Formats: sequence, C-alpha cells, structure tokens
Amino acid sequence: MGNRTMAVRYARALVDVLSDDADLSRVQGDLDVVAQILHDDGEIRTALMSSGLSRARKKGLLELLARKADFHPACRRILTMLAESNCLSVFTEMQQAFAGLCDERRKIVAAEVVTAVAIDPGREQDYCRSLERLTGRQVRLQMRIDPAILGGVVTRIGSQVYDGSVRGRLQRLQTRLRGE
Repeated sequence: MGNRTMAVRYARALVDVLSDDADLSRVQGDLDVVAQILHDDGEIRTALMSSGLSRARKKGLLELLARKADFHPACRRILTMLAESNCLSVFTEMQQAFAGLCDERRKIVAAEVVTAVAIDPGREQDYCRSLERLTGRQVRLQMRIDPAILGGVVTRIGSQVYDGSVRGRLQRLQTRLRGE
C-alpha cells in the first residue's frame, strides 16, 4: 500500500470518528501543532522518523506531547496508531488529507487564483463571492501571483481550470490561426 493511500485511510478514519464541526476544528488545530513542531524542531522530527528509536519510545514521546498540549482524544489515538504502526512518515500527507476531508464535510471548496499582479482585498472578496455563486459552496481562496500569465486571472477549483489569462487567450488565438 502506498504512502498516499495509507495517509488517506488514517485521515478518513479520523474524520469518521469525529461527530461535529467543533471536534473537526479542534483536531485540525492539534494536527497543525504537531506539524509545526515537526517543522520547527529537527531533533524531535529526527527522533520520530528514525528507525533507531523504538516504537514504544516514539509512542511515549507523542503521548507526552499530546498530554502537555491537551490534544483531543481522537488526535491522541491517531498519533499513537501512527507510532505503533511505524507509519509516522505519512503524518504530513495524513494531515493534508484530513484537511481536505474536513473541507469536504463542511462543503468548502479550495480555489487557487493566479493573477499577474496583486489585487486589492475588495476585489479578492468580490472574486470569492463570485466563485461561491458558481460552485454553490463556501470557497477558501488561495491567491498567487505569476507575472508569466501577463494579465487576467487563472482559477483552479479541484481539477477544473478557468483560464482568463492574457497568455491563455494568446495561446488559444495562436492555435486557431494555425488551424489546429
């Protein structure tokens, strides 16, 4: 079984045991804390990812962290399961999969919006509202600047891409002129 598949299974199991939005939010915050610690503290990251440290020691380290940070019981259990199964290497993918499943459960869709230059927050909010009307869902907007698109906007929602960029228009025009 691949790491991605394993990570999604752990994430789905975690989402399935949580009954309400408050629990989802709390566990998501707990997982963010673990991710931040793994990012910031090289010693802890190395210890947890090392084959030299026993599963029992990894489990103990995670239990101590969870107790001190007062993690949700479901978060404690998933961390323990990852340690016992020697699967801590899938933590980051599991955290990302969990966030995606939480969004799905809350009916939130992520949209990446690429512009050639930064746009003001008012236009960003207008664009977000337009996307919410288009999708019928709440939209989590991620803005990115890419001068290579020359102008306009490229929006990605899931696998759907809406290319309103100048570069995209020029490429489509070029294709039509070539008769392709």
